[in-house]
This record gives sequence, structure tokens and C-alpha cells, in this order.
Amino acid sequence: MVGKEANRIRIKQDEAPDVTDGSCDRCGGLMYGVTLLDMKSTQERRIEAKECFLCGNIVDPTILRNRGRSPVGTVPALN
Repeated sequence: MVGKEANRIRIKQDEAPDVTDGSCDRCGGLMYGVTLLDMKSTQERRIEAKECFLCGNIVDPTILRNRGRSPVGTVPALN
């Protein structure tokens, strides 16, 4: 794992993935719900997210909010 994802672990799912969760923006694969545990937090903080079955792309509310500020593919100019 790299970056921020290294500070989170997946909690084992007790039930089958929800197949109605849509498709991945990155590869078009099946997205299913997962619960992540934030290991950097001093309290036990669980984060509900979606993960792609094919490519492993993870999307949570914070990621979606940040993508809204800076669209994918936009790179700041270097001076």
C-alpha cells in the first residue's frame, strides 16, 4: 500500500458485496462497499467506502469531495 491508504486497513466483510453499487470511474469494473479503519486516528474511526473488484480503486466521501475541487487530469502549472 502507498500513501494515505497505508494508514488504513480493511475490515473483513461478513456478507457478499452489494452488486448494485455501480461501476468504477477508472476501469468500469464492479464497485462494492467496504469498511476501512483509519489507523492514524487516535480513536477507532471507521470509514465507509467503495472498492473496485477489478483494479482496487477506493473511493470514499473525502476522495469524492477532493476530486470535486480539482478535476481528474488537471495538473497545476510549474513556474
